[in-house]
Amino acid sequence: MTITNSSDKNLQANSDLYCNLVDDILFPVVLSSVHNNRCLYMNQRAVDLFEFSNKNISDNVITEFYVEPQNRQELVNRLKAEGSVRNYETLLKTGTGRTFCALVSSTLTIFQNELAVCSVFNDVTERKRAENKLSDAHRRLDQIIDFLPDATFIIDKEGKVIAWNKASEEMTGVARKDIIGRGDQEYALAFYGERRMLLSDLILLPDNDTGLKQYNAVQNNGNVIYGETYVPKAYNNRGAYLWVTASLLRDSEGKVIGAIESLRDITERRHTEKLLKDSESKYRNIFENASEGIFQSTIEGRYISLNPAFARIRGYDSPEELLNMTGDVQKRAYVHPEDRLKLIDLLEKQGFVNNYESEVWRKDGSIFWVSMNVRPIRNESGKIVLLEGTIQDITKRKKAEEKLRESEEIFRKLFENHAAVKLLIDADTGNILDANEAAVDFYGWTRERLRQMKIQDINTLSLEQIKREMEKVRNSKRVRFEFQHRRADGSIRDVEVLSSKIDIKGKQCLHSIINDITERKRAEKALQESEMRYRMIFESSLDAFFLASPDGSILSVNPAGCRMFGRSQNEICSLNRQHLLDEEDPCLKPALEIRAQTGFFNGELTGVRSTGEKFPLEVSSTVFTTTDGQSNIAIIARDITERKKIEEELLRAQKLESLGVLAGGIAHDFNNLMTMVQGYIELTLLDLPADHSSRQRLLAAMDSVAHTRDLTSKLITFSRGGQPHKEISDVAVIIRNAVMETVQETNILAEFDFMEKLYPAEIDELQMKQVFYNLTANACEAMPNGGKLTIKVENTFIAAGELPELQKAGTYLKITFTDEGAGIPEEHLPRIFDPYFTTKKMAARKGLGLGLAVCYSVLKKHGGYITVETKPGKGASFVLYIPAGKDIASEKEK
Repeated sequence: MTITNSSDKNLQANSDLYCNLVDDILFPVVLSSVHNNRCLYMNQRAVDLFEFSNKNISDNVITEFYVEPQNRQELVNRLKAEGSVRNYETLLKTGTGRTFCALVSSTLTIFQNELAVCSVFNDVTERKRAENKLSDAHRRLDQIIDFLPDATFIIDKEGKVIAWNKASEEMTGVARKDIIGRGDQEYALAFYGERRMLLSDLILLPDNDTGLKQYNAVQNNGNVIYGETYVPKAYNNRGAYLWVTASLLRDSEGKVIGAIESLRDITERRHTEKLLKDSESKYRNIFENASEGIFQSTIEGRYISLNPAFARIRGYDSPEELLNMTGDVQKRAYVHPEDRLKLIDLLEKQGFVNNYESEVWRKDGSIFWVSMNVRPIRNESGKIVLLEGTIQDITKRKKAEEKLRESEEIFRKLFENHAAVKLLIDADTGNILDANEAAVDFYGWTRERLRQMKIQDINTLSLEQIKREMEKVRNSKRVRFEFQHRRADGSIRDVEVLSSKIDIKGKQCLHSIINDITERKRAEKALQESEMRYRMIFESSLDAFFLASPDGSILSVNPAGCRMFGRSQNEICSLNRQHLLDEEDPCLKPALEIRAQTGFFNGELTGVRSTGEKFPLEVSSTVFTTTDGQSNIAIIARDITERKKIEEELLRAQKLESLGVLAGGIAHDFNNLMTMVQGYIELTLLDLPADHSSRQRLLAAMDSVAHTRDLTSKLITFSRGGQPHKEISDVAVIIRNAVMETVQETNILAEFDFMEKLYPAEIDELQMKQVFYNLTANACEAMPNGGKLTIKVENTFIAAGELPELQKAGTYLKITFTDEGAGIPEEHLPRIFDPYFTTKKMAARKGLGLGLAVCYSVLKKHGGYITVETKPGKGASFVLYIPAGKDIASEKEK
């Protein structure tokens, strides 16, 4: 089309300007005719959104984009009535047929001399899907709560009811529709007839422990508040006893969003408990006044119930003395513990045992005989869980029977045929009076030879030691020893000796049972050596080793763990897990759940030192079972603070490298454009008279161009195009010049502290001067009311691994810039070296966020490093490390 007049030219220019502006908008924009719905213009983002080819835009009709074309007409009608429409939701389709949901914001405008609709499209397909999923989740939650058998309701943080299930409706008579959305403790009216705090209110209190002090019947285990109460208004004023629990509800980020309370009707249980109590009272009289001892115990041997007759038979003043004993009380009661095992075996096989006789200890240590009638009580799976029965003291009867059985022949048979090694020894002389066949087989001597020997011929102890040990048996009923015995072949065996004194025809003798424990002793020794090896590993490991119980109590810790957390071993063992691990760490709860499910966890958590400092840990945790059946947890923790720093440093370097490539390209193109701008300004100044009013504006523009060149030079510095051109230089001179130039005409006092004979360094003087300028400028801005800037330079040697951020070990110049400003907030420290990060207001000369990024980039390209040390209100110190050395010049020449 040919432009024929000034009006048409202006119209074309305005249209072009309009299109240029729309092209720069980040959202898809379409201009369409109100008259015929023809597309007049769409920016590139709209073309991409609707997936069109490069065909002429005007060939498209805007109604083709709408799944329901009448929505387009509805939008136009609203525009005519309202002038503009925001966030009109509709379904659209692309040129390839793909449909999506969008919010359309439109207004009427004049474009190319006709009334047009300017529409901005926002694809909200993913958001709608997320909203639908959330709605489905809420619906499922409502269904789950509704089907709970207990009365259950949920309130939000403001105390408004957001869920009320059918069981709650039945208990209170209040319909869901009448209570949802209500607050001001109206839900309490439904249960108690008055507004009052319920458990769901208490658990939402910031300090619910304080709030609970006024409720004696309420308990708090940390995550759940529970208690028992009577509710008179329940079930249409019939009343009910309820068991009530309340717990917090949290969102996916762990934030509290409300509380859930469940109320279970336990009225029937209370009635049953009363009937049971009455029945127990009836039979208690029979139990208390019986002449036989009556007992009930667990299969593990702990007494549950005893009558007074049982206590009297055992020599105790009351049943409580026995009931208060812990552990396997019954096993300790048997003179021969195997009698109890035999009894349990008979119960398993026969189902009951009558008249079972055994020797039992009295409280005073005396032994007596009892006869027992015992029956087992089994659980649903048939396993014995309880034993109950009666006992009678039959000691007198047994003594009479024993006298009848006393004879040398019976004793001889028992002695001779016993499988255990037995010796009969004269308690006065130590002579071996007799030995059984098992002793002949064990020692290798004939019985005749053994009868000619003394015990000291076999026992490796000295005669005096043997006499002392024999005296112990004479003064006790039975004594256990461990000795080494010599055999006929000269071998030495470890033995366990059980000796008891007996009288034979008025002569005091020792009846000794000998068990060969050589293999057991070897095993014990091997175990001790193994424990010693693992103890050495435990004690000398650089990683922290912990042994903990399932509740989080620390049972043991190695020295590395003490150093890592800054606490002594006793201190750590007196603490729980929450004092060593950050309870706010979102990874902690999933880690504990994984370990509870699988018995193992390996991952990263956050530790807390004694100073309160938090630090990253790599943790390996395993649940194992000890020989006594106890579950314990073995934990290995490694401090990965340095590794995290290296990872962060690598990430920052990658970020800088990526930004550097982009920044370098932009900077070079921008420089070329600014050269053209500067040229045209200079030509214009040549054409203007000296007193022309526009000269000052052009000169100001020239000044801005100069500042722009300064910005592009900074961009180039940390781009790939800004590689340093190194020369051997005196860094001290460069620092002094850069600092003094910067603080000139300021109220900042610069103080230099340079070590004598500083090493020379191979650097790019211009880049390094820029670093010193940036640090000085930052210090000046940190002290707007004046102050002292101290610059300290010294030679230093960095060993391998001392500073992981440095590329290699060697000699460096350590340069420290210390100001007296307000310091840097802790939350800003991780980002201060990131490009474009700034806390200053944006302006022409400052606030670009490139100063420290340039410093970081320059130091990195020089093989150095920069870090910062700061405390709020006490200034900041930037520490630089630059490779240097007294032999650097000669190495350069080589």
